[in-house]
Amino acid sequence: MSISPPPFSPPRSATNEEDNNDNVHDDDDDDDEYIDSARTLISSFDLYKNAIDRLRSSVSCQSIEQQQNSLEHFKPLSTRTNAWLYMRIHDDLFSILLDYLLIENLSIQSTVLSIFANIACEQASHEQIFETNLIDIVCRKVVDTSQIDITNRCFRLLGNICTVEDAARKMIEADLTRSMGNVLRVCTDAACLHSTIRCSRKLSTYAFCRDRMLDSMCLLSICKQLFAEKVALRKEAMKAVLEWDIDSSDRSRSQLREGEIFRFLITTMEGKSDKEYRHIAFRLLNNLLRYSDMRTEFGLRNGLDFLLNMIHNHQYQSTYEHLKCIGLFCVCCQETHNRRLIKDDMNKLEIFFNYLEKYQYRSNFLDLLLTAIGQFIYDEQSLIIFVKQMQFIERMCDLLESVVMIKYENNEKRSLGDDEQDSIRRKRQKTKHTVRKNSIFFKNIPLKLPERTENFSPDS
Repeated sequence: MSISPPPFSPPRSATNEEDNNDNVHDDDDDDDEYIDSARTLISSFDLYKNAIDRLRSSVSCQSIEQQQNSLEHFKPLSTRTNAWLYMRIHDDLFSILLDYLLIENLSIQSTVLSIFANIACEQASHEQIFETNLIDIVCRKVVDTSQIDITNRCFRLLGNICTVEDAARKMIEADLTRSMGNVLRVCTDAACLHSTIRCSRKLSTYAFCRDRMLDSMCLLSICKQLFAEKVALRKEAMKAVLEWDIDSSDRSRSQLREGEIFRFLITTMEGKSDKEYRHIAFRLLNNLLRYSDMRTEFGLRNGLDFLLNMIHNHQYQSTYEHLKCIGLFCVCCQETHNRRLIKDDMNKLEIFFNYLEKYQYRSNFLDLLLTAIGQFIYDEQSLIIFVKQMQFIERMCDLLESVVMIKYENNEKRSLGDDEQDSIRRKRQKTKHTVRKNSIFFKNIPLKLPERTENFSPDS
């Protein structure tokens, strides 16, 4: 029984749009070329053999037109499912294509690069690619950024093979990041920028690549593409920033700040973007606000006003987005500068206390609110506002009663009878009276906090 795939395997599905830019062709017209007779189709192995034989015979001829026709004849075959299964048995295929790549004709070079990029979609082909000097040749070609089409196809090819660490190291040794930085900085072609950002996104998974890319200011240039007109380009840049590991280097966060990352995120989340787009923006903002310097920068960029507006207009958000905004608002309180901004605005301060009464939220949400409130305790002015204007003590007592006592009562109900439950209820009423009495007592105590003020409070 034959195990070979059926003849004329269809083109690979377009899971990645950038990997299929060259796949537009008429299948009916292509199939007509391979009909041996009116009712018989030649086998797929013979199909590829004939096309490669045609490449082999044309590479040494002097006719550019004949060479181009041979390449265009072979190019659709490189996009088909299981194409590498048929091509790998031809040991000289890569050497033939490399000979074409050295021909001083931009059209031929462009077609060859597309064929290599299609072949590189199959990971099984990478080992044979490494045995050639293809990566070195391609890295030398991207130095000349004036040829936009060639540069675009070079980065598309490199993006398909840089997922392997050995290939990534070869690219770094060839100083690819310098050319990448130049393209990201000066290129205006959307397709070329998309291929370059996609390649940089895959390279950034390696620490040794990120350092060299930061030297070339690649991350800063990617941030600038967040404001591009093309939606696909913005999304690719957004994915690149989201996947960039900013833990290991302050330089990464510095370039993000210089690239106005917060202006982009605020604009994106305020606008009527699609759900997936907004969700990625929330994930990215959440990642950035894990760092003290980014929280301070966010406050300087009117981020607190943005979050307050989002919290108040929650009818346009999902529950996830609404709670995430409140949580991020609480996290921002860890910074002294942000606390000063919040303290000067009663609407911002009220947020914490208003949501303390939302008992349906989980305990970790209440922890965020209480931790945020606790950040202000060391400042005498804030504490006076809390007690005199926000009914801080009364609300804390209500929270204690509503959360702690109710949970205790529910647990007791599961194990006690009716008589014992009545006894617990009387104790609860007595406790409530004591709490109210103590709240009046604490409210009348003069507030003096001379030793710990905002200037000396920890940011943790």
